[in-house]
Amino acid sequence: LLKWVRIQQLPDASLELKEQNGSMEILLEQSFSIEQIKGSALGYTIIPYDPEGKYKDKEPGLKAFHVPVQTGSEVFSLQMLDENGNYINGGDRQIRIVSLPKWDFILLVFVIAPLIVFLFIKIRRIRSTRKSKCV
Repeated sequence: LLKWVRIQQLPDASLELKEQNGSMEILLEQSFSIEQIKGSALGYTIIPYDPEGKYKDKEPGLKAFHVPVQTGSEVFSLQMLDENGNYINGGDRQIRIVSLPKWDFILLVFVIAPLIVFLFIKIRRIRSTRKSKCV
């Protein structure tokens, strides 16, 4: 298991994002604000930093790369580039999207079918015992 840990700052670094279909995009580091979720949910919402908006007099809470992951692609590769556009050794990673199986409806039917059969049998037995009591 590999981890991508920031060891040092790389001013003006960027990420090259490649999709399986061959399309490529260069991503730049962006500033974000962090809001704590209110209530019992506990967690954070990360939103793009707007120096003129809600956080006018505050510094951004996070500088990071926003990697837009879209449905349809299953594998993305990332490569870190320095300020001159040169690849950084050891700065490559792969993102794999894990999706639900396409046959999940069939699994749902197999899970619910025994319950439906049980209810059908139970109702028939109740009706048959009522008929036998009436005669």
